[in-house]
Amino acid sequence: MRQAPVPRWGGYRLTIPSPYAAANLAVELLPAVVDGPECGLLNLNVPAARRSNIRGIRWAGLGDMGSVRSAIVKIETDWLQFDFEATDHRADEDTDLATVRVGYAVITSIHGPAEVWGPQGAAGEEFADGHGIHGASAGHELRPSRSYLKD
Repeated sequence: MRQAPVPRWGGYRLTIPSPYAAANLAVELLPAVVDGPECGLLNLNVPAARRSNIRGIRWAGLGDMGSVRSAIVKIETDWLQFDFEATDHRADEDTDLATVRVGYAVITSIHGPAEVWGPQGAAGEEFADGHGIHGASAGHELRPSRSYLKD
């Protein structure tokens, strides 16, 4: 079985004792992240497996749903108890969920955050009950955050 290369950072050998891969993969990706764009985010999804059992790293888009969802399992007078439940969601094969399910770690470059603006409730206005919450899924306008519009 082929061993993964030993990650190095600034001449130092980096080792992570965990048998699980997420931390090791994050360290392996550090040089690409440092050399990458100034304003960006790299999302990493990893199967719950040892690094030696992961088939590689692939690019994939974000799926529309995850493999688990939160659910309320108990309601008391002053608190709610949540738990995670598995979903039977069939993800498109080019998504992060489907790619992780077949044994690959997945990276997705994300450029955000974006502001979402609806027909009511402009910047500086006081929130009113009738405004509703702006959402991209409702077809409202997406605008880049000012942090991405700097010179």
